[in-house]
Amino acid sequence: MKKTCLRTTPVRRINRRQFLKIAASATLIPALRAGGQKASAKPMKMVSMDHGHVVDENGREMLLRGINAGSWFMLEPWICGIGLTLKSHLKQLARECEVEGALREAFLRVGPFDDDTMLLPEYLDRIAHAVEQNASGDGPGKFREQLRREPPVLDAVSLDRLLRERFGGSGADSFWEALHECWITPEDLRAARDAGFNFIRLPFWYRWVESEDAPGVCSESGLRLLDSAVAMAAEAGMHVLLDLHGAPGGQNMWDHTGEMGRNAFFATPDYQERAARLWRGIAERFRNEPAVLGYDLLNEPAGAPDISTWGKAHDGMYRAIRAVDADRLIVMEDGYKTEEPRYALKGWFPRPEDMGWRNVMYSLHFYKTGTFEVHVRQARLVTRLADRERRRCGVPVYIGEFNAIEDSPDGLRAMTHYGKTFSASGLHWSPWTLKYCGEDAASTLWGLRRCREPWEPLNPHRDSLDALLEGIRRYADGRYFHTHEPYAAAIRSAMEPSG
Repeated sequence: MKKTCLRTTPVRRINRRQFLKIAASATLIPALRAGGQKASAKPMKMVSMDHGHVVDENGREMLLRGINAGSWFMLEPWICGIGLTLKSHLKQLARECEVEGALREAFLRVGPFDDDTMLLPEYLDRIAHAVEQNASGDGPGKFREQLRREPPVLDAVSLDRLLRERFGGSGADSFWEALHECWITPEDLRAARDAGFNFIRLPFWYRWVESEDAPGVCSESGLRLLDSAVAMAAEAGMHVLLDLHGAPGGQNMWDHTGEMGRNAFFATPDYQERAARLWRGIAERFRNEPAVLGYDLLNEPAGAPDISTWGKAHDGMYRAIRAVDADRLIVMEDGYKTEEPRYALKGWFPRPEDMGWRNVMYSLHFYKTGTFEVHVRQARLVTRLADRERRRCGVPVYIGEFNAIEDSPDGLRAMTHYGKTFSASGLHWSPWTLKYCGEDAASTLWGLRRCREPWEPLNPHRDSLDALLEGIRRYADGRYFHTHEPYAAAIRSAMEPSG
């Protein structure tokens, strides 16, 4: 998810046995089938493709309207209130070192962090240097030293590294196990269903489904982790779209790949092969599971330099899946390429028949702020681009992430308008995101489920392990979260037929 307003070394294998034991005893994943999947009390029906349309078990065309389960199995710290956003973290350190005025001048001189073009360590060095140029005494030196000791934690790799340095492997494992168990709950999924959504898009990190000792081979512990989410969603009456959100090497520059600034996936054939092997293993696991809609191959693959490179990587993943699952829906994303002037007119995606692909769906993402009129224009633009790609390529199109961001009357109206506009055009859609407790929770639409009161951020640099685990357990406590009812009402209105 590209959010420039808010927006890095391998990690050792995570031991899932303790998580599975706790989760099973808590009825998180009751009654696993022999294949690792749960027999739901209300069995889900298979969704499939028929002549370029998504259809239900009776062959009737249907619209997929879901919501993203962000930060569950692909952590984005800002969503969960773990640490502070970059600017807030720098302000806190400056306040403690009594160089707040110098930091304000540094922001003016250096400008904001651009995660498209900058590496975070270089930006932090420029900020520290600018502070030194704008203040005297020992404050600037203290600020630089404190920044070295407590750098901002903006992605999963940084957090995992810090946890292992402070608490060792077992402490880090207990943190991740608790997070995966507690972040999304059955209550959260029922709230999504009650708002009218019929599926969740489930972002996951490749590091949770493979061991560094066996690259590209799905671990049983990782597959059981996905099993648990599919089972919980099925129990709530919702399908699941599995989404490789963080691929080996990183498929763009952004934090949601797991490692900000790496962007090595498309330049490294080995990473692409690992992703293909992972998808084969996942498809083998879920090919007979009706709760799984399909496979979203690569979230926001903006790191692809051209369509040829993009196509080769996606073709490898497609063919790995088709070797074991001949028919399931496969989603492919443009990584914001369709917005670029050189593709806005002629299109980005290849025609499936030229690639030998079938049962594929193409996907676009976008984010926009502004007045309701701005959103109306954006909805018109996105719909026009999506319709053009649908006609040109002969495939359904899915708006996989979007949000009006601002919790205002215009923002709420916009979410209704987006949903109605996309549905009227036959576009499938899912806003970002289901749950949120970041520092601006009261003023944004990031979460259908959000914290009731301002969230006290977890401080991975200073909090004890017990304090961190206690904070994580609050995620699963209904006393701390509720459904944002005006947002839910806006979504329900979007589901209603127009006219």
